[in-house]
Amino acid sequence: MKRILSVIGFMLVTMCVTGCAVTQKEISPNLKRQWMLVSMKEFSKDELIHAKASVDLTNREAGVISYSAFMGCNNLRFQLNEGNGNKLSVSGVSGTKMFCPNHLDLENQFIALFPTMKFYSVEGHFLTLRNRDGEEMKFVAADWD
Repeated sequence: MKRILSVIGFMLVTMCVTGCAVTQKEISPNLKRQWMLVSMKEFSKDELIHAKASVDLTNREAGVISYSAFMGCNNLRFQLNEGNGNKLSVSGVSGTKMFCPNHLDLENQFIALFPTMKFYSVEGHFLTLRNRDGEEMKFVAADWD
């Protein structure tokens, strides 16, 4: 019995140590800004500006790198990992669940499209995200005049 408990205890400690050892590296400084969404699918720039659609890549909370987005109503959270060659992966998109009829379509389409983004480019104050199907999301730096 002691041997079984020792083996189970060892397995639990090993799983915790290996699971806890996974760390997420910070994104590069050229991405670490607040970005205002100016182009996505059929939404006009005016609609996106009116909704204050944005992605904030500056947040870091309690050792967990988590970023946020806002599409007019709910606060959204997600993880973003940057890879080599201007590649990225978005995961863990979640948010509050308030009903906002004016921005529901924008939020739903953002939540569906954003995790598919795999490539990025930064040119001056502009960020463009692309997926493998050629769909794009374009942003402008919020601190740009």
